[in-house]
Amino acid sequence: LMENKTRKYFKYAIGEILLVVIGILIALQINNWNESRKKNIAEIDILIGIRNDIIRDTKDINYNIRGYREILEYDSLVLNHLIQKKDNNKNCTQYLNKILKTGWSVVLHDSYFQEAKERGLSIISNKHLRNNISKLYGFEYPAFKSIVNSNDRYKHTELLKYKLGNYFAYDSTGIFIDELS
Repeated sequence: LMENKTRKYFKYAIGEILLVVIGILIALQINNWNESRKKNIAEIDILIGIRNDIIRDTKDINYNIRGYREILEYDSLVLNHLIQKKDNNKNCTQYLNKILKTGWSVVLHDSYFQEAKERGLSIISNKHLRNNISKLYGFEYPAFKSIVNSNDRYKHTELLKYKLGNYFAYDSTGIFIDELS
């Protein structure tokens, strides 16, 4: 009898152990699935943020381009005025003031890329996409900002003051074309 009871208890214990092991494996699988889901949500959030930053940058750069074009148009009008030695008029003075008061610089948005770096760029699972984003923020954006913000060719106001400064005068109303020049 004792041997028969021991065999039953042994079978029961093995069954209990198997149930516990299966329960643990199911719990681990659910936990892994949940962690994977959280990582995917974080990746999507980062990628949407980076996309929105790039869209914002594109809009800002296009705004600057439109501004440069407007300034170039004003430049042409003022230079034409100077070349033809026309009388000083209000429009020309307004154009001149707009030209000399306008300053442009490039500021690019990278808050979501910085967040991705803090979390580890491996949060972006697509290796090709991760490399392209790293190249954009690590090389292309800094080079673009350096060219535009540091290059004298883009410092239009300073260039204009230097090249045409002899033709301008200043008073309490602002900048005007000096009739004596």
